[in-house]
Amino acid sequence: QIEDIPTSRLRGAAQGFVELHGRAAALPQDSALHAPLSGEDCVWWACRVYRLRSSGDKKRWELVRDEASALPFVVDDGSGLGLVLPAGADAESVRWRQWEPDSTTRHVEGTIRAGDELYVLGELQTLRAPWQRAPGDTAALLPEIEAMSLRRFADNPAPGVNLVAKPRDGRHFILATQSQKSLVSGERWAAAICLLLFACLIPSAAIALVGAWGKISLYYLP
Repeated sequence: QIEDIPTSRLRGAAQGFVELHGRAAALPQDSALHAPLSGEDCVWWACRVYRLRSSGDKKRWELVRDEASALPFVVDDGSGLGLVLPAGADAESVRWRQWEPDSTTRHVEGTIRAGDELYVLGELQTLRAPWQRAPGDTAALLPEIEAMSLRRFADNPAPGVNLVAKPRDGRHFILATQSQKSLVSGERWAAAICLLLFACLIPSAAIALVGAWGKISLYYLP
């Protein structure tokens, strides 16, 4: 999907599934948003906290907190503004950090900061006043976003507000702080590693199946 969908520009983009490249920006009221673990300024965050648990001689990391910001933020692609609704997004390709504040705790945190390069693959919908079709609690934000857009692109204003959200047909919703080329390269390497592991496991699986069939034949077949 990443390779097959052409990049759109927010000004004049067709409605529906789109690919966008731009820069992340905060809403005015969210300019002081901070990631909960590091305190880093950002427009979006996700965090995971693990605790080291002991059971006899065995130790394992147990996930005790898994949260992500659902607050909207803005993508600016140089032709228009889009209000990104991040709920349900695959954001594994944003900036992630991991550290251990003590010997029994592990923090993992992902962030998107204002000004970051931003790749978005999702569903685009352009709404216009009086905003009856606005999803959730976004209706109160839309006049402000429209005013931001009119100020940002005063030479060629476009009425309405572009919303970018998780596709309703179940297709992927991706947020990434890297280029499309880098994103595709990473996915290809991941696919290659999975194929290699699969190929390496085939002989072991075949041996296990033959051994199991031999035992079944011995005990259950005449």
